[in-house]
Amino acid sequence: MKDGTEYSASTDAPRGDPANPISYDELAEKFKALAKNVIPEANVYQLLDKIKTLEQVSDIDVLLDLCRPGK
Repeated sequence: MKDGTEYSASTDAPRGDPANPISYDELAEKFKALAKNVIPEANVYQLLDKIKTLEQVSDIDVLLDLCRPGK
């Protein structure tokens, strides 16, 4: 601060920690925000759909193809 005051905080369980979990929706929003800068936006949504039903994905190549960076 301009007057020299300093503030600090700490936590034993930050957001995302097992003791302070985030929801699937929060995690999905964070993933979308970060991934859309690397892979095509359409792939981001398809990838989320595939991950949500991962046990039904019979071929991991489907996921890998969706992770390819845009050109």
